[in-house]
Formats: sequence, structure tokens, C-alpha cells
Amino acid sequence: MTFRIGDWVFSPKRLILWHSNMPQDEVLTLVEKIDEISGLQKAKETLFSYDWRQVLINPFQINRIGICVAKNCNLRCRYCSECSTEGMGEEIPNEHILSYVSDLMIKKVANSLITGDNSPVKVIFTGGGEPTYDFEKFSQLVVSIEELANRNNMPLYLDITTNGAYDLKRIDFICQHFQSIMVSYDGMPSIQNYNRPSPYYALTSPMVESSIKRILDNGVPLIIRSTIAASDVGKMKEMADFLFGKFGINYKWSIFPVTPKGRARNFRGNVNDSPDFFSEFFSMKEYAQKKYGDVQISSPLFFSNENDFYCGSLGFLTRVAWLRATGEIVTCLEMDKDQTVIGTLTGNQVVYKDICEDPLVKITQEKFHECENCIAFPFCRGGCPADHRANRIAGEMNVSWACQQTIKYCQYFLEKIVSGEQGLGWKLSEIPLEVNYSKPVYRLVKEET
Repeated sequence: MTFRIGDWVFSPKRLILWHSNMPQDEVLTLVEKIDEISGLQKAKETLFSYDWRQVLINPFQINRIGICVAKNCNLRCRYCSECSTEGMGEEIPNEHILSYVSDLMIKKVANSLITGDNSPVKVIFTGGGEPTYDFEKFSQLVVSIEELANRNNMPLYLDITTNGAYDLKRIDFICQHFQSIMVSYDGMPSIQNYNRPSPYYALTSPMVESSIKRILDNGVPLIIRSTIAASDVGKMKEMADFLFGKFGINYKWSIFPVTPKGRARNFRGNVNDSPDFFSEFFSMKEYAQKKYGDVQISSPLFFSNENDFYCGSLGFLTRVAWLRATGEIVTCLEMDKDQTVIGTLTGNQVVYKDICEDPLVKITQEKFHECENCIAFPFCRGGCPADHRANRIAGEMNVSWACQQTIKYCQYFLEKIVSGEQGLGWKLSEIPLEVNYSKPVYRLVKEET
């Protein structure tokens, strides 16, 4: 399967482009002589070598320790995938969480002796609720994890995703102890206050804005995450003006379309009636770059790599484990049901499975068959399996909307590249062939960073 990009022809299977006046079959035959197995074929062979019902688990390869045990929350976000409130039950005691962290730290030390990987162990706090809700419990756990890492002579990297809607005492503690922070803030006050209300505060935007400013003043790497509903897609330029006008540009801004899970199952509404996310996003991005300079704006819908697999949470690949409030240890938090459970924490006893069922592998295999002839497939590899599951439950319209956005992006950046534009993270590399044509044959390759 090939696709026309202006005067050029693109083969997704091999990531090559040639001019449309060149003999296609001859070009492909010559390329195959020097590139017998494409990256896409290698990924396919790897993926289908696994039976999703019996995926082997290796906890020694895990180097990111996820903690998602907070169920309570001070906000009532309209699209919360966990439907978090308060009074949602007892949480796991800190001493039991420390058993889980200690076990994975020991496994990482053992693995580093074999592999020579001495990178810091990354501990990530996020929530079905707000990680800092019980601040005394949270702060004690953070300090205990730091002490545990010191005793094991292990470099530590702490990361947190938080709603930022609280007093500066908590933010000061986070700035002192964490190496990276993601704050959820929906672009500008009117949207933030509507989408992220609280039973305790008339408005949530002033507190979150104070938190963002305090983090930036402390120089801690920051990501501002904005979750966008269909009704707000056309307001992204206003959001850019507010954020970059108020906070400057020394942070990353990540824009997430609403996923139909939890309270958001019907939140997106009819996406076909909303402004086009792709067009609005890139129009806003170009506008912000011209007005504010080197701004860092991204969306998980729009890939930046050629991936073997979109999802790093597939059981045979996973480098991260997440402890949930149920005591289950899973590979992915985005699956609201049918999660891949690789172990359990019962009391202070941690037990990992040797083999488990992995629904993420099953969905990825299904998407491979469904999507492998798509122009975008070498890059998205079928997209996020958890999002696909949620979109399928929500309806076919949600599935097609997400794919349409990805395909539009792929066509957009290919058109940019063949016209000679740079800066999209890709470049053309000429392929030396046995036959000299009037124009080169190119391979699409990722630019070195």
C-alpha cells in the first residue's frame, strides 16, 4: 500500500518516498535488496510471537515505580476517569507501600549489576484521586522513600501529577522534594473553573495559578496539562495567550482531548459537530510560536517517533509498575477495566506473577491487523490500546474521530517534509541504489536530538 503526497509517493511499510514519475515496482525491488525485513515486519513478528493469555512477566526490568493509591479528591472534575470524590474507603498504609517500593528497588539494583544500568529509580505519584489529599500521609511517604533510596545508595527521581488546588505549603514541599511536576490546569480561568470545580472553593483557578507560579519560581521542570472537551477546541489560541502571557514559556504544555471514561463517558459529545482538533491545534501552535518564540506544545494524539509499539505497558515490554489502592500491581492506569495485573500487595507481602493475561497485548494485536495498511500506522502503531477500548465502548464515532486526527497529522508532516520544511523531528535521508534515477529515493528518519 502506497500513498500520494503531492508529487511524491510514500510507502509506510518501509518509510520511503520517491517521485511519482519513477517506476514504483522497480524502486521497491531495489530497496528490498538492501533492506530485506522492514521495521514494521519485525515488530509484527515480535508482537504475534506472544499469546496474550500467557504473557511472561519480568519484574526485574521495571525501573519506574508508580504509586496510585489516592482515591479521595478535593475536586470534582467533570471528566474524571475515576469519578473521584471523598470518603472512598481506606487507603493502603505507608509501611505497606514502602514494602512495594523497596522490593522494586532491590530488583533494580540486581538488574543494574547485570546490565550496568545505573540510572536513577523513578518513583511516580499520580492518582485516581489527588496524591496530596492526605498531606501528612503523603509527605511522610515521600521522606521515607528518600531515606530508603539513601540506605540503598540508589539515585532517586521523584515525579508527581497533581491538581495543584491547595495551599502553597504543599507546593513548597513538592518543589523541595520532586524533580518534575505535572499540574492539571485547563488553559484559562473560565474553562478551569467550569471543568474542575470543588465543593470547597468558589473558583479553583486562582489556587492552581499560584501553584504554577511557585513551581516556576523554584525552577522545577513543569508540565501543564490541559484536558480539552469538544466545546473548548476552538479556544486553544485564547488558552495559549493566557498561559504564555501569564507564566512565560519555560515549561511544557500538553493538551489531552477528553477520553470517554468515568464521568466523561458522554462528556465529549458529538465530536463531528466540534471544531476540528487537528486544525485548531496546529493553527494555535504556529500562532504561539510566532508570538511567543520557542514554546513547547504537544498532544499525545500527535506522535513524534517511529515506534515498534505505541504502548510501553505491554507486559513483555513494561518498565513501569503501578500500585493501585486495591493492592493490585498493574502495567497501565488508563485501562478502567480488564487491567493487566502482574502482581499484588497484600499487607507488606509483594507477589509477582510469572505469567498473566494481558488485554493490552490482545488489543494491540487486533489493531495491527486492522490498521497495518494505514498511512499513519508506522508511527502510531494503532495508538493507545486503553484509549481504543474506551472509545469502542463509547461508540464507533469516537474510534473514527481519534484515527482521523492521527491520519491528518501524518499527511500534514509528510507534506511539510517533501516541501523542504524542517523542525517536525523528521528528515529525508537519500538511499544509495544500484540504478541512478533523475531524482533520489529517500528514507524518512528521525532527526537526532
